[in-house]
Amino acid sequence: MTATLTVVALVPATHAQGLTDAHREMIKATGEADAIALVCGKLSEAQVKTHKAEARQLYLKNGITAAAFDDVYAQGFDAVKALAKAKNIKPGSVACQRAPEDTETED
Repeated sequence: MTATLTVVALVPATHAQGLTDAHREMIKATGEADAIALVCGKLSEAQVKTHKAEARQLYLKNGITAAAFDDVYAQGFDAVKALAKAKNIKPGSVACQRAPEDTETED
């Protein structure tokens, strides 16, 4: 049992919480999509909050902790919000009419 505890202690906390690379990418993408929808006026803050809570519940059922979910979600959400602010993207912007990956190339 001591060997098992030692191995777990050496694994990054997110892996010990059941967070795989695939989970990380999906959760981050959820945060990014919510941020795009909010910035572009497709969802309200209340709708984003509800969607985030629903997504968190799905991941909790799969062994992901709320803290791990919130951390990774925020990484995606905050990155898109910062990019949108830097590029002055808001509802009605050309970027809101494009696919999300196109927002990175807008000048």
